[in-house]
Amino acid sequence: MTFVRKATKEDAPEIIRLLRQISTLHSVGRPEIFKPDSTKYTEQELTEQIENKKLIIFVAEEEAGTLLGYAICILRDYQNNNVIHPHKVLYLDDLCVDEEKRGKKVGQLLMDVVEAEAAALGCMFVELNVWVFNKRAIGFYERNGFSPRSIRMEKKL
Repeated sequence: MTFVRKATKEDAPEIIRLLRQISTLHSVGRPEIFKPDSTKYTEQELTEQIENKKLIIFVAEEEAGTLLGYAICILRDYQNNNVIHPHKVLYLDDLCVDEEKRGKKVGQLLMDVVEAEAAALGCMFVELNVWVFNKRAIGFYERNGFSPRSIRMEKKL
C-alpha cells in the first residue's frame, strides 16, 4: 500500500535520487539548457528547505519505507499588488514518480494531496510549468484538469 506524507529531513537523500531522474529527462529533452546528472538542490540545501518549511514537500512511500515519488510546492501569496487581485496560489515546482514505479497511480496520489493542501491553504489555483518535450507529464496534468494559462516562447539565436 502507498501513502503520502510530508517530507522530513531524512527523506532528502531519496528525494535527491529522484531529482536526478528529472535532471536526466530534462538534459535529454533540452541538452543545450540542462546539465546531465545534476539537481536543483544539494542534499544540504534540500534539508535546510525541509527544516525551515520554505517548501511544502510531500512524499509517496510504500509500507516498506521505499520512496516512490515526491511533490515540491511553493505557496505564493499575492497581496497588495497594483495589477492583480489578492489571492494565493500553490505552485507545483516539481512532481516526480520513480521511473520504475510510473503508471501505478503514485502521481495521482501526490496530485490529490497537493490539491487538498492548496484548498486547505485557501488557494485559488494550483500552478505549474511543464516543458513542451515532456508529453507524458502534459497528458497527466491535462487529465487532472490543468490547462494552459500563458505560453512562454523562445527564439533560438
